[in-house]
Amino acid sequence: MNPVPAFVIVFLLLVADPVASQSDVGEWIGSYRNAYSEMIRFEKYGKAKSFILYQLQLVPRDQTATLSGVRLSLLGHSFHVDLPLDLAGRTTLPLLKAAYDENATLVNRGKAMQLTTRPRVSIRLRADGVYDSQDLVIACDQALNFLRYRDERSYRDKKCAGVRFSYVQAMADPLVQFRHSEHNGKALTVSHGPAYSDDVVAQYRTVTYHFSDWPEKGQLVTLTAPDVIAPVFE
Repeated sequence: MNPVPAFVIVFLLLVADPVASQSDVGEWIGSYRNAYSEMIRFEKYGKAKSFILYQLQLVPRDQTATLSGVRLSLLGHSFHVDLPLDLAGRTTLPLLKAAYDENATLVNRGKAMQLTTRPRVSIRLRADGVYDSQDLVIACDQALNFLRYRDERSYRDKKCAGVRFSYVQAMADPLVQFRHSEHNGKALTVSHGPAYSDDVVAQYRTVTYHFSDWPEKGQLVTLTAPDVIAPVFE
């Protein structure tokens, strides 16, 4: 039998990889084009947004399920990209022309479960864990202004009330303090609930900072680093 030339083997491996992956595609979650059209709104949004993020979140349809073992991938005809998830199931969707042109799909290639996606506005985390209270007011306003731009009817009558710090895997109560000065700090109350007001998962430890309950000027010091900071509206 004549040996197969090496270049032929390499060629076959290259073309076989996408085809082979089709047998292990995983569970369909959504269309990249739909997610892209949502994310591109934020990219094109021209008003202030320096304190906020716009991401895609995976949400289990079963309220008792967790995202442990879920692997999010973007699959096209000629490529696949694995998208990392944070502890809250969020990812920053890459804006890829090839994925849009090929109408790529978002799939779960890990633990089987029914999932849906939601766009999420969050407040950027700080590496030092210290948040100026006035910056948090601005961040909440930026989030609300963008959401009104996206869905004016739903957010027309909303106003900023505060921000919520959420801890996805905290084994003990987190510590968040409001400080007027270097030597004066008061801990905020810890409760259990969702990271976002419309989230079906209500299993996180949360600390909610209501603007009206505290002096106008001060600092929020997160001695336990949060996984999510979300705006709170009323």
